[in-house]
Amino acid sequence: MRQPAALFHFRPISAPQAHPVHLVIARLACLLPGSIKKPQNFPYPASLRCVFPHFSSFACSPDAVPMATVTPEKEPDLRCELIKAVLAISGAEKPAEPPSPHHGEEDRPRVRMRSKGSNTNKHDARGDAVDYCVLQLLRHKVPMWAATELGYRFADAYGNELHSHPTAFDQDKYESLNSSEWIAKANAYIQKFLHSLGTTDAILPVKPETWDDVKVSVYENRNHKKDMEDKKIILPKLSVVEPSLKHGLENASLFAVFDGHGGLGVASYSATHYPSCVVNRYKTGDSDFVANGLRDLEKRIIARTVKEHVSGGSTAVVAVWRPDADQVDYAWIGDSSIGVMTEEEVITLTKPHNLKDPSECARVTSEGGLIMNIYGEDRVNGVLNITRALGDYNAKPMVSAEPGVGSFKPSETGYFLLFLASDGVWDYTTPRVIYNTVVNYVHTHEVADYVGLSTAISVVALKESPDNMMLLTVYLKSPEEVWKYFSGVALQAPAGETPITEL
Repeated sequence: MRQPAALFHFRPISAPQAHPVHLVIARLACLLPGSIKKPQNFPYPASLRCVFPHFSSFACSPDAVPMATVTPEKEPDLRCELIKAVLAISGAEKPAEPPSPHHGEEDRPRVRMRSKGSNTNKHDARGDAVDYCVLQLLRHKVPMWAATELGYRFADAYGNELHSHPTAFDQDKYESLNSSEWIAKANAYIQKFLHSLGTTDAILPVKPETWDDVKVSVYENRNHKKDMEDKKIILPKLSVVEPSLKHGLENASLFAVFDGHGGLGVASYSATHYPSCVVNRYKTGDSDFVANGLRDLEKRIIARTVKEHVSGGSTAVVAVWRPDADQVDYAWIGDSSIGVMTEEEVITLTKPHNLKDPSECARVTSEGGLIMNIYGEDRVNGVLNITRALGDYNAKPMVSAEPGVGSFKPSETGYFLLFLASDGVWDYTTPRVIYNTVVNYVHTHEVADYVGLSTAISVVALKESPDNMMLLTVYLKSPEEVWKYFSGVALQAPAGETPITEL
């Protein structure tokens, strides 16, 4: 049983500094249901004994001083938050959707759970276990770099129990796992895992040295839709993905936006499993690893769709930035967009896969599809207004999952910013408006406010957009360089309007 809160906490005057991740995990460990069976004189980490003395085997001594007063009012808040997390893990309660942050590392997403009618499988169990652990740690403010590495440790630690050891995908072999039983096990083992981290001298993750070198601004908004079906990946360093595997992309960054439709299942699945698809492809020496990672992802989605009768689909825009090779490789499926900002303009690098493209119309009809006008809008077989997407099994082969691809070298192009956006943002603004908005933002904000740039761009689209909205703005040059250059650029109004020279 957890000890009641004391009026005073005590610590030795010369107490060592606690690891920040240890502190969070320790607090989780002492609040999670179930008691810790501590042997007599069990050696708790010194970093914890100095902050949480009820973990310690020593009593108050003359060299101890009062540390802080614990007010009883705060304990129920902490307990309440953890109870909500545990209920969410078990599927007993759907947590409220938190407000959208500006930066992905501070994201506290709702827990993604499959419906009771959908099972998992052995080749997905590893990614599911990692994702399960990561989401719980993020909700309790463990940083992304630590949460991701700990997620893989969790999957390795309980590989036999959760079938979460690395398992190669075989489209001819599908071994289903009962979802309810698997989640119940994961719930129990994650509590045990957190207890072990908080009450032993376990070596905790070390933050990648260059993690903070990659700056990102994020905007996401459910908008007028019932559910938020847009999902994202923000991994400034892929060294946290399969950390025990030397895949060669350790110093690369991965960014992605998945715009789901017909439910959030395919978009959520893609955000969970694409990182492993892309690193496994690169490990084999595949030069087309970004696009082939999407092709592998599609095969896994279709296998699950067929076996588990899952519906829906998702568009995709993904980009891998390899600074060591001075290379950004990108790919897209559907009508989400990738853009870049130069000294003079914003350029859209992708071409939407929709029925406005005559070549896409010809491909759809050649595959036996019908183009039907529904309420003034052309749709494939009267359903989808896009011609390519992940998933959408019943619309295959008319709706293809073949990605478009491209690449560029940041040092040669001189691009300042990279944008990845769902159509809820990109279709309701223009490249010129985006350019002007960036320049205006630089003129009216300090460089420390770089995280708000995606919000400034998206609120313009918000005036007209009825859709879910997701925008990632990646700084290919440092915010300081962006501010230095564009603070000297006068705004240029769209054609037909008077140029804006004063802000």
